[in-house]
Amino acid sequence: MLPGNKRILLVDDDRINGQMVCGVLRSVGGYEVLLERQPEQALAKARKFHPDLVVLDVEESRTNSAEVACQLKSDTKLGPIPILFLSSLGGVFARAWSQRRRRLSNIQPEDILRRVAAALV
Repeated sequence: MLPGNKRILLVDDDRINGQMVCGVLRSVGGYEVLLERQPEQALAKARKFHPDLVVLDVEESRTNSAEVACQLKSDTKLGPIPILFLSSLGGVFARAWSQRRRRLSNIQPEDILRRVAAALV
């Protein structure tokens, strides 16, 4: 399946970071991306958009990204969808949360594409 057939819900309340990540995923990765800048709307958007992956910004200013993740995981239809956590700590694209390793690790834009592809397998 081509990446363009996969849908990603990107939840990031920072306009610049959200647009940059969205641009990488769309133009380089070929994914269909919906950028949601209001974390409190993520659950409703996910129900309508039916994403294959949700990418959450760890540094949400209004709503805790862990709360958003818990809401998504507790929903019977959305629960199986993988979630990738990103953070701009130290700069745009600086770190990503690895659920398997339970730690943040440094990444670059090309790493985002690699991690997204791995999460979609």
